[in-house]
Amino acid sequence: MKRILLIYGGASGLLFTLILVMGTWLTRDSKVFTSSVLIGYAAIGVCSAIIIAGMQKLGRQKGFKFNVLFGGGVGMLLMLCTLYTLGWMAFYNSKTFDFKANYKSQLEERWKSENLSEEELIQFRDEFEKKWSQYSRPINMAIYSFSEPFLPGLLILLVASAFLSAYQGGLPTKSATE
Repeated sequence: MKRILLIYGGASGLLFTLILVMGTWLTRDSKVFTSSVLIGYAAIGVCSAIIIAGMQKLGRQKGFKFNVLFGGGVGMLLMLCTLYTLGWMAFYNSKTFDFKANYKSQLEERWKSENLSEEELIQFRDEFEKKWSQYSRPINMAIYSFSEPFLPGLLILLVASAFLSAYQGGLPTKSATE
């Protein structure tokens, strides 16, 4: 069981980190958030498929019980989140590019497109600086980074565990539904 958790959790975590770090790097000059968001959701989908494959393998070994599948899935998800958090924090602190400046410029473009007054722009900039000072603390960054894939992943695991335990790892055959 540990081997399955390490292999599938590690593979999904490394792939998730790679996709998001590369996606952040490739979209660094973008003035809109859409491409970053799409890359993020695509990464969650691809890595969830890897975890679900691990849950199926676990089910074949330990039985397709909800608690076994969900527990194994959570173990793999925790590994994904941990690897992503470590990878993101290393990338963020690597000074490869200034993520804060990039993110702020994207927000500035959006604020300007909303035709805000100069006072409103100053207020938004001040709020941004205040929030960024909180985010840039390592413990806050770790918590935020960890929770990004964890919360949607948990929902996906609940559905996948229920499905896999109900259908014993596969779709019902025609004879089983009659």
